[in-house]
Amino acid sequence: MAKPENDRPLDPHTMRIEDALKTGSLENGFERFDDLVKMFQAMQTNVLHQMGRLNRLKQEERLGKLEEKIATIEENQIRHGLLGELDAFKSSLPLYLDMSRPEILLRGTDNQMDIITEVMEARLRGHYEVEDLIREGNSAVVFKLSDIFTKRKAVAKVLKMPVLTPEIRDEVGKVSELKHRNLIKLYGESLDRFPFFVICEFVDGLVLADVIDQAGPRPPSQALSWLAEICDVLDYLTQKNIAHSNIRPSKVFIDREYHPMLSPFDIIKAGMSDRTLRKFREDCQYLSPELLLSDGEKLDRRAMKAADQFTLGLLAYKILTGKDLFQGNSIKEIIENRNRFFDKKNKTYRKSLLKALRTPELVELIGTTLQEDPAHRFKDLHILLGKFRETKRTLTKALGLVRASYIRCIQSENALIKIFYENLLAQLPEALRGHFKNRERQAYMFQMAVDTLLEEEHGAEILSARVSDGIHRHFDLATFELFLDTFINTIHSIHQEYQYDWSPELQAAWDEVKNQSLTVIKHTLGK
Repeated sequence: MAKPENDRPLDPHTMRIEDALKTGSLENGFERFDDLVKMFQAMQTNVLHQMGRLNRLKQEERLGKLEEKIATIEENQIRHGLLGELDAFKSSLPLYLDMSRPEILLRGTDNQMDIITEVMEARLRGHYEVEDLIREGNSAVVFKLSDIFTKRKAVAKVLKMPVLTPEIRDEVGKVSELKHRNLIKLYGESLDRFPFFVICEFVDGLVLADVIDQAGPRPPSQALSWLAEICDVLDYLTQKNIAHSNIRPSKVFIDREYHPMLSPFDIIKAGMSDRTLRKFREDCQYLSPELLLSDGEKLDRRAMKAADQFTLGLLAYKILTGKDLFQGNSIKEIIENRNRFFDKKNKTYRKSLLKALRTPELVELIGTTLQEDPAHRFKDLHILLGKFRETKRTLTKALGLVRASYIRCIQSENALIKIFYENLLAQLPEALRGHFKNRERQAYMFQMAVDTLLEEEHGAEILSARVSDGIHRHFDLATFELFLDTFINTIHSIHQEYQYDWSPELQAAWDEVKNQSLTVIKHTLGK
């Protein structure tokens, strides 16, 4: 017979059901379960009695038979009685079940998500409605919420752990104090009882990986803007002595205002196991050499900044080229390509990969962040931030007429993208309208297209790549011309609405953008 830690024999009349089953005594297990059911039945009788008292009280109040003072006293007595039953239930349940690990209540069920959803709905009732399950991972379940008063969307992350460690409580406390434009806001948390969860801002956008997958590599000006913002928020976090260490295309959100956003969920992770094959693959692709070798051990602040630089370099490569620097069909192949990149005896391989960044300025900048030795990278994230901004100024010519015109319109008219697509769909043939039904994707594709059209240095190269991909291959030259004409006419109409100047010089500048773009498109389609 199994014995507890004090080596005293278990009393079959007081042991928990689990303990009875562990000893192999099915009779005692059934007996204790029967005792539990009888306890429930007794409590149910008492609760029904209290419910009857409440119903009679409400009926007498409706008939005007009770004074308000007496009714209040009676209602308080009923409330006290119900609280007494609740306290008795809480104190009695551990006598029958092991409550040291609350998740045991979910074990063995086929509808764990239904149970978690029901618990969350009950806990959030009066404040939020649970709309959808966004995803379920090894360490947490994420729900989309709606504020019942403001209708503002939010996200709840339910932690899959029975006991909240001091490290996580400390991390939640730190994150709740953070304020940065590129960090998703934490609205609140519930850490007093299982299940534990945190609530934060909902970002209505796509992850960076999906943006690049749908729209292709980004022009240098756009890429450097995003990288500068991500670098700035990472620098901010390290100043707060917080390590993120989970920067990768699948973890960076791009919001509706076209800014990159990091999630606090990826900061609140102490003690949570997330060793999936997918995560390990991404670790091999996006962690610095020193962080990959640390096997989860924490680095000091200075070392963490150097590690973040390396990851930013890899992120920059993905944004600018549309490809991962360390590719491979297997983890083994990814590791081999990492080693080839750092091989001092084969510098040609490293140079051939970095050449895809297209300009000497970008090769030098990104190449410095991707040095194997942290001492050979930039000394600080703040210095790297300055380099991102300086390189953008170098690669971007003075603000031209068309870019200034577009920026003025997008800042003045929030519905510009919606107006454009309404104008476009009104002119498109019925057969092509089906390609423009995804509103979320449309907003991103519009912005990506404009970035490409207004890119001075590499716009033609990126435009040619997009025209020939699988998404746009079925459009002919006339459709592309219609897109350009509609875009320019929409910009013109907003100028007129807000009484902005539309000079002959500005018209000629927009016509030049259109003609240059059509030349590239016609050449690409003719291949």
